[in-house]
Amino acid sequence: MHLPRLVIGGISSGVGKTMVSTGIMAALSKKLRVQPFKIGPDFIDTSFHALATGNSSINLDTWLMGDEGVLSSFARHAVNADVSIIEGVMGIFDGESRGASTISIAKLLSAPIVLVIDCHAMGETGGMLVKGFSDVISAVIFNRAAGSHCDLCKWGASRIGVKVLGCIPYDSSVHVPERHLGLRMAHEVDSGFINSITRLIEDNIDLDELLRIANEAPDIDVDKYLIEEHSFSNSGAAYVAFDSAFNFYYRDNIDALSRSFSVKFFSPVAGDTYGDDANLVILGGGYPELFLNELASNQELISKLRRDSMDGLPIYAECGGLMYLSRYIRRNEREFPMVNLFDVGIEMTNRLTLSYSLLESLRDSPISMRGDSLRGHEFHYSGAEVLGEVEFAHRVLKGRGINGFDGLITHNSLAQYTHINFVRGNAIERLVNISNSYSRR
Repeated sequence: MHLPRLVIGGISSGVGKTMVSTGIMAALSKKLRVQPFKIGPDFIDTSFHALATGNSSINLDTWLMGDEGVLSSFARHAVNADVSIIEGVMGIFDGESRGASTISIAKLLSAPIVLVIDCHAMGETGGMLVKGFSDVISAVIFNRAAGSHCDLCKWGASRIGVKVLGCIPYDSSVHVPERHLGLRMAHEVDSGFINSITRLIEDNIDLDELLRIANEAPDIDVDKYLIEEHSFSNSGAAYVAFDSAFNFYYRDNIDALSRSFSVKFFSPVAGDTYGDDANLVILGGGYPELFLNELASNQELISKLRRDSMDGLPIYAECGGLMYLSRYIRRNEREFPMVNLFDVGIEMTNRLTLSYSLLESLRDSPISMRGDSLRGHEFHYSGAEVLGEVEFAHRVLKGRGINGFDGLITHNSLAQYTHINFVRGNAIERLVNISNSYSRR
């Protein structure tokens, strides 16, 4: 099948991949249906892709999803697009020793790579850097270079014979503010940001040539991944917390839930609670630490979660959701009471936990059976202190977790630091089964 596609990679983090990728997506979306993708487990860059294209951005990660999972997800989302733009992660070879890199995904998808190089504080050297990548890339874009500076960068690339799609000048007005978990989410950035980067791309990048490269990607055999997926059952309502505090969700996970549940969204920050028809409640990751007063004030939701958990309602929480279900979150030496479903306290720290994780299930849980292995990742600036008696569903074989374990569990409620992708493993089947058992009581 012919699926036009290309990867936007970088020589390292911080070269402007997200800005360039998002600008290209937005510019092409004026005339074409663009399907955005993000290599790696990132939740933040995908929000910019969605804003630029109007389409959900899909994560592609071989550690989380496996090769077959990546191919299946790519095929299902790319098949209805005119072109797929895939933003890389870090430098294009970073993670290659684990088989989870930009280059490994590009090879798996037979996708050409356009390399982004930040030419600030260099001239001809910027072009000569291309030499080390010339065997694996189709073209290059120079960021933060204009005029004669651009000419110097192009000189190096021309000596190697690599195509230059353009140079993007530095523009101080085009800047995405950051905070402790990386870039701010797209909905928090000035609405003119997308228009500004789109203009930069349209004025400086040869988009026709970029599309030609994408269309030269070879046909890919994906027919077996396009078979209609089995829906397990109509398992009732799944309520997903979605707002400024809870917004770290993989699109594939929401899609998987939608095939078996009637998915409904609610906002704990806004004072919402979930309906009495809930057969499942999902509390994802995000930034609960920025909305502690609002979350602590939503006593109706706090009381309902405690009561319904005791009654056996399946509740699944990841990272920020775990923090919310703790006894308290401490920030700047002040404690904010939370749901207190699990007797742990959360301390916000300056230590970043960012790593892939591997868990061994020690007992049956809402997402796994005893003996199962779970692959995921952790991404947080907090630590958990066990305050009383708790039970864990998983042992951490790789990653941090909580004292070597993860997956606080009580009744049918599970809260873990680890984020997982439902494309791999049996998590969605387990959630369906346990929710059906709850509804039949």
